[in-house]
Amino acid sequence: MLRKYISIALLTFLLSLFLFFVASLTISGDDYLFGLAITLGVLLSFVIAQLFYIIDLIKGRGKG
Repeated sequence: MLRKYISIALLTFLLSLFLFFVASLTISGDDYLFGLAITLGVLLSFVIAQLFYIIDLIKGRGKG
């Protein structure tokens, strides 16, 4: 069961690195902060989605 979460975390990390490099290649000049903001936005949305999953999991455990 822990293996699933490790693979999700690793895939998310690799996806964020890929997004950062793509964003920094497409943006010319010193606007690397924009690429960093895009990457952080994706990561934070993933974290928020995982928090909602955990909340639903806890609520389901309390009912059963």
